Amino acid sequence: MEKLGLLGQIQPDMAQYWPDLINSPQKNLDLWQDEWAKHGMCSSYPTDPVKYFKVALDFIKANDLRDSLSAVAQIIPTNSRTYSRYDFSNAITRALQVFPEIYCSTDVRGQVQLEEIRICIGISGTLADLKDCPTRFRGCDSNAQLHFPAAP
Repeated sequence: MEKLGLLGQIQPDMAQYWPDLINSPQKNLDLWQDEWAKHGMCSSYPTDPVKYFKVALDFIKANDLRDSLSAVAQIIPTNSRTYSRYDFSNAITRALQVFPEIYCSTDVRGQVQLEEIRICIGISGTLADLKDCPTRFRGCDSNAQLHFPAAP
């Protein structure tokens, strides 16, 4: 996406707050292109990726979800413990007063892991317009024990 070339002005913040945790930092732009294609073009700013990502960065800076998970429910990244999908959902709901979408995936060892916590924003596209996500869980069944691995 050529429009993502415009991210230059916010790229340092993007690299700090929204890095590709799976691949090398050189793959950040690929991640952001995928996020823009999946979510940004359906947002309140379908022709303005910089505005879309600025709203996301403002949210990330104002709401450290890892801190919320830790403070509200003692959920921390670890390789020695698992959590239920409800542990994550309830902690975020208590912190933000909206239902997030908990997105899970299965790693190469067949373990279900937390992949994303998605926060839904209403049509205004502002942080004052957080709303319940229509889908609460994706990729993890009700009894799944989720891994929340520590960064390598």
